[in-house]
Amino acid sequence: WLESQGVRFNFMRGYPDYHPERPGALLTGRAVTPKAVPPSYFDGLDVPVVGKLPQGDGGPPMPVLPDYPVFGGRAMIGMLLTALKGVGADVWTSTPFLDVVVEDDRVVGVTASREGEVVTIRSPKGVLLASGGFDHNTALRERFCHEPVKHDRWSLGVAGDTGDGIEAGMRLGAATDLMEDCWWAPGVVRPDGGPSFLLYERAAPTGIMVDQDGRRWVNEGVSYNWFGHLMLEALERGVPCLPSWYVFDSYALSRYGFAGLRPEEDPTPWVESGAMKRADTVEELAAYGQKVGALSG
Repeated sequence: WLESQGVRFNFMRGYPDYHPERPGALLTGRAVTPKAVPPSYFDGLDVPVVGKLPQGDGGPPMPVLPDYPVFGGRAMIGMLLTALKGVGADVWTSTPFLDVVVEDDRVVGVTASREGEVVTIRSPKGVLLASGGFDHNTALRERFCHEPVKHDRWSLGVAGDTGDGIEAGMRLGAATDLMEDCWWAPGVVRPDGGPSFLLYERAAPTGIMVDQDGRRWVNEGVSYNWFGHLMLEALERGVPCLPSWYVFDSYALSRYGFAGLRPEEDPTPWVESGAMKRADTVEELAAYGQKVGALSG
């Protein structure tokens, strides 16, 4: 149906399944991705589309020129907005959801805040609460999340991801599940204090990840979501892996980059901020941290 509305997809050849070690997995993959579109595709859209994620926030390590095709999630959003425009649908941004409207034990609409006023949007055929997670809802984090992430300091979720729709459903008695789970992703804290999503960097062939005792505890190249599950399981076994150290040499940094650092970029600001440690020998590097001396063994 989406394709009939102009939303197009490609088969991602050569993109392995996330668990290639499991029976039935395909190294050739079976994922699909939105087709890339030219920047002009967005001309005439009434809703602005967020810019490309920078490197370090899950964005690609290569620079993207102004006339470069738009790909990934931005292409998907652009095609969906174009399809909505084609059928005459209205898209309201900056309109926070407030609550559902219930009449005779039926949900018949929602209330929202629009331009400083509370508005009621009626939908007699039903309401779909597709509201994401609750990255920035302290009460829900305290209630459901694992101990290491009962705060949002490491979250990459947008500021508006506060679980309003989830809470509305819970007030109605709706069933919930997997509230303790996340879309996990390993990362580091950048010099500016913000979190950085480590994506392709972990699969670079010249680095290893070690715990606070200096011992390698994980396959660095596993999928980002599975990485989070493995870290939680390791913590339960007593492995001191939060935080961990990602150890690589100057060759790796100059060839592959790291987080917000592009290849060949000077890492001095990262070192001066404490976000990165630099040493000339393994023994000097092992002096950092609490018990990282095992690196020299």
